[in-house]
Amino acid sequence: MNKIKLIILFVLLLLPLNILLETTVTAAPPVCGIKSTESTEIQLTPIIGSSISNDDSNVSIMCSSGSYTWSSIKSSARLTNKQSASVNNYVKSGGKSKALSDFARMPGTSRSGGGEVLIKTFEGKTLTYYPKSTSTEKPTLRYPASNGKSWDKIRYE
Repeated sequence: MNKIKLIILFVLLLLPLNILLETTVTAAPPVCGIKSTESTEIQLTPIIGSSISNDDSNVSIMCSSGSYTWSSIKSSARLTNKQSASVNNYVKSGGKSKALSDFARMPGTSRSGGGEVLIKTFEGKTLTYYPKSTSTEKPTLRYPASNGKSWDKIRYE
């Protein structure tokens, strides 16, 4: 009988440990993530002026706000024209896979907008993925422009 009690006690002690190991805790903002696994060198300059370097680091973690992330996505696109005062049109290569990759890079909560349309919201702004734009039939991302009065649309070729 003592063996059974000992086994039950052992299992009960390990159960919370197992739960802790399987639980994911997010302590960082949702826009942080591993962006590179290439070797990096970190330079710190203390007040006394000596330099400390750490060249053993092999992971680079970068954080940004939603608008900065959109800016970085848009920065590699080419402005084609302003369709109207309310739309800034951009073109970017990579097709559907790149459009979905850029959609995934943006922070926020995703949901289906019906059909293949995906919607992601973060800090009151909405990013929309369309598998085919109505004008060009190319995958498109739409996001509020920085002026807050118009839209940026990136069409992926």
